[in-house]
Amino acid sequence: MFYIHVTKQDFIRMFIEDQDDRFSEDALDYIFEWYGGNDEWSEPREVDIIEICKTWTEYEDLIEVSYDYDVEPDQVIETLANHTTVLVLDNGHILVLN
Repeated sequence: MFYIHVTKQDFIRMFIEDQDDRFSEDALDYIFEWYGGNDEWSEPREVDIIEICKTWTEYEDLIEVSYDYDVEPDQVIETLANHTTVLVLDNGHILVLN
């Protein structure tokens, strides 16, 4: 393991190169900020792409989320928000902290 200084663009580029379509840029933007960055992290950090992929899931829509969590689509946000972080991204996708 090693620690590196990362800008938001570096972070997004790492995922696009390693995990190509696992997360949209909107999701990566939010995840980067979740871990303490705005445009860059103020201190070097460990970047574990595999761990981030296990920790977060991006869904295309509420129906897709409802299948994984066995919740009616119109109740997904309210139900999951009581247990974890869930948000609707600018692109309409749903990002869930597993």
